[in-house]
Amino acid sequence: MNGLTARERAFQEGLDMLQGAAQQGFKAYEQNQQAKRDRALQALNLQNQLAQTGMEITPEVQQQVSQAVESGEYGSLGGVFSQARQGQMQRQRDLEAQKLQREQDRLAQQQRERELDRQFRQQQLAQQQSQFEQRMGQQEADRLAKQQLMQQQAMPTPQKKLAKLGAEAKSKVGSLASGIDAINKMEKSLLSGQGDADYITSDTPFIGGLISDNPFTENQRVLTEVVGRLQSGGAINKDEEKRFADMGPRPGDNMETQKRKLENQRRFLQNKLNAFGFQSGELADLGFEVSPRYNPSQQFALNPVNVPGMDGQAVAGQGVFTRNEQRRQRIEELRAKRGR
Repeated sequence: MNGLTARERAFQEGLDMLQGAAQQGFKAYEQNQQAKRDRALQALNLQNQLAQTGMEITPEVQQQVSQAVESGEYGSLGGVFSQARQGQMQRQRDLEAQKLQREQDRLAQQQRERELDRQFRQQQLAQQQSQFEQRMGQQEADRLAKQQLMQQQAMPTPQKKLAKLGAEAKSKVGSLASGIDAINKMEKSLLSGQGDADYITSDTPFIGGLISDNPFTENQRVLTEVVGRLQSGGAINKDEEKRFADMGPRPGDNMETQKRKLENQRRFLQNKLNAFGFQSGELADLGFEVSPRYNPSQQFALNPVNVPGMDGQAVAGQGVFTRNEQRRQRIEELRAKRGR
């Protein structure tokens, strides 16, 4: 530079000054650009932090962050971060609530599935139990039916039971059959109005001044003989015959008394028959002639008793004799007339 002229030195110094100023300007520009990049990077980092909290980065949020970075005043971002934190906490609570709800839904679904499975198993068990009970019930019914059939087959028939009896026992069964037959016929005569212990009609025959037997008294004599032999064990005399006859319907007994005495004698004979293992309904199957019991279709009423000489009118003008005293009195009158 010593070889330069003053003008050249001045020019060179001017160039050096311009070069130095340019370098300083370029350096300042580079520093400014670096600062912008740093601020932009800082803004992006802040936005990223906000985004990580779950906050939506809207243009307004970006502008607030950029202004804070540019100005260097970050106090304005406190509200933004506080809002982001609250939003993050709320979302966390929402997520936990959703998770809890999903867990509750899962448990409820499992509970419903277990309940359905329990009901299904219970229905299956009930069906199996019902089928088992039906099978057991059918088996029990078959067993009882088989047992009943075997008992019936093992049970002797009336004919077999009669065949096993001795001659004397068979004779007693025959006597009992005759007695029950007599009671059935007496009951029919009594209930149908064909006769009773002292019943007479205009057709009642008289022999030697005495009244002959009617259907009632005929069977009464048979019954007396049967009862007497069963009670005494053999033939009976006149006194015994009268005593045993008095056990049955007697003249002067009213209708109810005669029916009750007949029923008592029927019970007596049936008990005797039961001792041999028979029922009265089996006698016909054994070959004994036993009349069926009389079953009147209408309410019982005695027929009027018309006596000759009374112009077809019943005694006492009632159409029905209701007093045995009137009957006995009329019998005495008829006997007196026949004796003349």
